[in-house]
Formats: sequence, structure tokens, C-alpha cells
Amino acid sequence: YKRIRKNVDVLIEDGKISKIGKNLDKDGLVIDCSDKVLIPGLINSHTHSAMILLRGYEDDKPLNEWLNRMWKKERYIINDVSYEGSKYAFQEMLENGIVGAIDMYRSFEAAKAAKELNFRLKNGPAMISVFKNFEHFKKQTIKFYEKYKKDELVKPVVNIHSVYTVEVEDIIKSFELAEKLGLDVHMHMSETRKEVFEFKDKFGELPIEYLSKRVNLDNAILVHLGWVANWEIKHIKRSVFCPSSNMKLGTGGFFPIDEIKGIVGIGTDSAASNNDLDMFREMKIAALKLKDQYWDPEIINAREIFKMATYNGYKLFRINGGEIKEGKVADLTILKIRKPNYSWNLYSNLVYSKPKVLYTIVNGKISFDYKKPFDYSYLDSTLDKIYKN
Repeated sequence: YKRIRKNVDVLIEDGKISKIGKNLDKDGLVIDCSDKVLIPGLINSHTHSAMILLRGYEDDKPLNEWLNRMWKKERYIINDVSYEGSKYAFQEMLENGIVGAIDMYRSFEAAKAAKELNFRLKNGPAMISVFKNFEHFKKQTIKFYEKYKKDELVKPVVNIHSVYTVEVEDIIKSFELAEKLGLDVHMHMSETRKEVFEFKDKFGELPIEYLSKRVNLDNAILVHLGWVANWEIKHIKRSVFCPSSNMKLGTGGFFPIDEIKGIVGIGTDSAASNNDLDMFREMKIAALKLKDQYWDPEIINAREIFKMATYNGYKLFRINGGEIKEGKVADLTILKIRKPNYSWNLYSNLVYSKPKVLYTIVNGKISFDYKKPFDYSYLDSTLDKIYKN
């Protein structure tokens, strides 16, 4: 991430970057990137894909009230509606140079859409105690795992919604299930002041403090983390910052980027709480939010933010990518950068000045081509199914 190369060719073979150099073999498909910028594909490290169908619904409400209203409407985002919602979300992400997402929503339908669009997905059924018991969740998680455990694009994960929607006994059993299957856990954590203090009133300890004594948090991807105590930070190994959603829902808090020593990714959260799926926008907001909360413009720079959205995202996915190097997966995005003179600081222009995405390449195949716009005509009937309810 400290080296920017100019006027070189990148050869892709069998879904991987096989060679980087000058005047490479040009048999097959050739994309002329003259006057363009090639970057590793972006990873959206936390989202709820099909909730894009609720973009703009019940905006400007506190989190708890917002969630209750959303859950009533989400009863209708099932089956084909959920599949089409995920497809819509993944198309928008591909248009924005995003090659994959860590998702927590309708896993089987989302996986179908991801496979159709050639999009990376890390997902699994979500454990929410008020909607399903643990045994049903376990059965569905194992079913998803068995179907996709060897898949190139879809990777299973154990999704646990939060400490305020899942009984503690079910959280512990879900972690045990993840360890048995060799999977990561993906979980909202310490998002609001209300959440952490209600948990402390009930159990005598803060959520991460409590769980660290009962489960292995090393493979947990913890999302939000605006209200963690300094003695909990040592237990955070893998985490995701979602600044736009946090600010829009007014959750407050402080994301301790300078104190966390593990892998930190960036996520948009859902398009219902964001209201878009644009990692370039999210990188900028992440940088500005962190600088502002620390009162320090040097706390993080554009290169470090860019690494969080690319290399770190692949680490959370557990895929050998996020860099333009030989042997890495060929997940790439081709951009047209604003002029004049973006050579002053390329990373700064990537993070602070949104470029135009021309191509998004996933696993060596073109998943988005700006000359061939996606067809969104299917959405009219999909949205009608939700609006009429």
C-alpha cells in the first residue's frame, strides 16, 4: 500500500493475478486502462442487503424505534422479494466498485443473487431469539454451511444479531456452533449506550467483558463498537466501523481506532440506515469522523482508510486478496479519477474525491461494465409487493 506503479500490465489467469509487468501476453480479453487507475476491489464489511428495499422508510428515528418499525415491514421481505432485494443491493455495490460484502440477511436468497451476479458474499442465517429458537437457527446454519463450504464466491459465517435481541444462552451456543464448524461469528456489538448499560444492569458486566469470559472472541467480527470500555478493547481482534449508519441513527459513542490492534474493516450497514451502498463515500466519512472524534487530523490518513476498505476486508473474509500482487485473487476495480492532476496524492483522491467506476472484476470475471448498465426493471413489481403491505 506504499507503492503505486505506473504503465504496467496485469495478467489474469484462472481467477488470479498471474503476472504484473510490461508488454505481457495480450491474448484474450484486453481492457485498456490508459489514463485510468486500477485498485483492489472494495469490500463492504457489514451490510443487510435486501433492506435496500426499505431505503428511506422510517428515516430519522432512534435505533430502537427504527428497528421495531423495520421488523414489522420486513415480514414481507421473504422468498423472491428477498432474492430480488439482495440482487438490487449487489448490483448497486458492483456499480460502486464493491466486489463483496459481509451480510446479515436472508442468507439463502442472498447467496442465490450473489452467484448470479458473480459477487463475493459472506453470510449465514441470523440468530434473533424473538424470531426463531436456537435449534432452528442451528439447523439452517448447518444447511447453509454444507451447501457453500467449498464455494468460491459464497462463504458461510455464523450471524448473531446482538446482545439485546438474542438470549445470552443462545449467544454462547452460537459461538460454540461457530467453533465446531470452523467459522467466524459476525455480530453487532456495543452499538448504543442503552444496549451496554441495560446489559450491565442485567449481568453485572459490559457485553464484551462478559462474553470474553465465556466464549472465544478471536474469530468474532464485531460491528459498530461505539460504546466499548478501555478494558474491553484487548478482546477485539476483528471489527467493522460503520460511520454513516451510526451517525444517521444517532447512536453516539466513540470508535477507538487508535487503540484497537486487530483487523478493522469499513461497512455501509444497510441502505435503510445509510441510505446508500457506496464505499467511496463511506471511506471519506470514516476518515472525517475519526479525525473529528480524536481532534487530530493525523490520527489516520487516506492510505490507511483505503487499506481498511480493501486489504482488511479480505482479511475479514479470509480470502487471499486486497492487493494487486501476483498470486492474489483477481478482484479489481478500474476507475476514472477526477482531474486536474490527481498525482499529488492518489490515495487522497480515492478517499476524498469520489472517482467514476468503469469496471468491477470479481474472481477474474467482469461483473460490472459501465457500458452495459444493469437492468432494474424487475424492481417495480418487487417494490409493489412491499408497498401494498
